Amino acid sequence: KGVKEIAKKVNEEAGETAIAAVTNDGRLIEEAADLVFHLLVLLRSQDKKMEDVTDKLYERSANQ
Repeated sequence: KGVKEIAKKVNEEAGETAIAAVTNDGRLIEEAADLVFHLLVLLRSQDKKMEDVTDKLYERSANQ
């Protein structure tokens, strides 16, 4: 559906994940899984990998 639609889905799932955490409604893991899935789809649409993200996190932690 294109990057705009994928990005909208990531945003939606991020909000649902945050709400699940705040309300403690028992859906945090389910919503987090949806968020990660759509983030992976977004990364793939931009020819990126989760490994690129974990490499950046490692780089940041090494610089602290």
